[in-house]
Amino acid sequence: MSLLDVQRSLVGFARGSQTEYLACTQLSESEDAWLKSLLQSPGLMVTQQIQQWWRLSRICLAAPMTIALLKRDGMEELIVEYIATEPVRSLFFAAELEQFKTYLHSHVLVNNLAKTLVAFESGLKNTYQASAANSLQTSGDATALSCIYQLHFKRDPIKLFSALLSGAPLPAEDGNYYVTLDPKLPQHWCVTTQAPAIYLAEPQI
Repeated sequence: MSLLDVQRSLVGFARGSQTEYLACTQLSESEDAWLKSLLQSPGLMVTQQIQQWWRLSRICLAAPMTIALLKRDGMEELIVEYIATEPVRSLFFAAELEQFKTYLHSHVLVNNLAKTLVAFESGLKNTYQASAANSLQTSGDATALSCIYQLHFKRDPIKLFSALLSGAPLPAEDGNYYVTLDPKLPQHWCVTTQAPAIYLAEPQI
C-alpha cells in the first residue's frame, strides 16, 4: 500500500484533476478500484463544485475588469473553461489570478486588450504585495522586492477602467498609453503617453 499515492490522488480528485492519480505506480488493485469508484461519487462532485465556486469567486474579485470585458465580448465560457480545465494550484488570490492570466495569454480567442487588462490587474496585485513586503523591511534594504514594468494600451486606461467598472461604452482607440506599475509610486501605478526610454517587460512573478 502506498499511502502517499492514495493521498495525492485524493487531493487531485478534490481539485478536479486526475494527473496525480495517473502518475501513481504503487497502488494495489483494491486501492486503484476504490479510487476509480470515487470519481463518480456524489460526495466528490459536491467537493469539486465547492472548490469551483470558490475559484470563480476569487477570479471575479481579483480581476473584475477582465471579467467585465470577457462578458462584453460574449466570452463568458472562457471563465467556465478555465475553472473546469485548470487544476487548483493555490488558494491565494494573487496566485489564482496569475494562473488565470497565464491561461488567457495562451488562449487563441483572447484579444490583446483582454490580455493587457488581466496583466494589469495581476501586476497591480503583485505590486501592492511588493509594496507591503517592502514596508516591513528597513529603509535602504538591498533585498527590497522589485516589481516595476510597463503595459501598453491603445485606449485611455482611466476611461477604459471607468467604463468597465460602470458599464458605460468603452472608449475608442485613440493613441498609445503606457502604464507603469511600481511599488514606489503613490498609487502604485501611473499613466503616460510618452513611450518609456527603457521598456520593462512584464515579469513572471
